[in-house]
Amino acid sequence: MCILNALKDDDTTIEALSFRTGLDTGMLIWHLDILEYGLCVRKEVDDGKTSYKITREGKVVEYIDH
Repeated sequence: MCILNALKDDDTTIEALSFRTGLDTGMLIWHLDILEYGLCVRKEVDDGKTSYKITREGKVVEYIDH
């Protein structure tokens, strides 16, 4: 939920997500892979820069948790 909350306002990079969530990069990538597999986030690569964006499904998961 922490990662989804960090993504709800805009798409962002691993480094920014690490800062926002306090998770180290390895753990963050592991969780992002799971969230991507569950269709809650989408990874986008543009000019070698990787960013993540919350999907509609991810927004629903966040809503259900409250």
